[in-house]
Amino acid sequence: MPAAWKGTISFGLVNIPITLYPTFKSKELEFHLLHKKDHGRIGYQKVCKKCGRILQADDIVKAFEHEKDAYIPLEKEELEEGKAPNTRNLEISLFVKDDEIDGKLYERPYYVMPAKNAENLYVLLREAIRASGMVGVGKIQFGNKEHLAALKADGPAIVLNLMHFVEEMEDPKLLKFPPLNTSVGKKELDLAKQLVGTLKGHFQAGEFENTHRARLEETIQGKVDAGMGVTAEAGGKAGGERKVIDLMERLKQSLQQGGKPAKAAHAAHAEKHYHRKKAG
Repeated sequence: MPAAWKGTISFGLVNIPITLYPTFKSKELEFHLLHKKDHGRIGYQKVCKKCGRILQADDIVKAFEHEKDAYIPLEKEELEEGKAPNTRNLEISLFVKDDEIDGKLYERPYYVMPAKNAENLYVLLREAIRASGMVGVGKIQFGNKEHLAALKADGPAIVLNLMHFVEEMEDPKLLKFPPLNTSVGKKELDLAKQLVGTLKGHFQAGEFENTHRARLEETIQGKVDAGMGVTAEAGGKAGGERKVIDLMERLKQSLQQGGKPAKAAHAAHAEKHYHRKKAG
């Protein structure tokens, strides 16, 4: 199982080296896009909508749109400002009762695994959490983003739940829910309660299946068995796409220069020299 994060948990003066592992593995079927005619793989390139050039990573800067079509570019150093100096430590700030945390804040759970020779410290924290019946809360840098995090004891494991910050939540007042004092007919409500009673049971997660994925897997396997698979080729290094972009650029330049062949050829030569110089 691949690790998702490595660092430490600070519990008072105790530092516990840990590794986070996903509690779930994705079961989504991964699809690739192919050209319907020749089954070639589809590639994507970052193209400037202003000049039409194909851009590399070094040519791109992140920017914030503060008004419609008005942006503030930010350098990498500016994007890093405000991050906690130690990005690999989760310091437990406080312990709270589980029901004090709005369940909507929970985002994604991970198993917390102790590093070698840190098992005793791990057990100490786990049993302290279990005995208190509370949840440890702190902040963590995860995936270049700061999160709230909640630590719970779950059997022999500690589970860390990444959490949203309150300011990320949508205001439910923006939605027009039926008021709590909306009247309901007594007969209708009694019937609805009876229906709830007939469906009452115990939740067993394994009894529920993703039927859509199961049907897709069945369809795919049937096509594999019938020999209906195709071979996809990536082709050159997106050469065809570059040719399309370059051709469009040359046509535009030709129009701007009155369609004179000599000038158009000169522009194409200059652009070719630019790309060769940049690649070198």
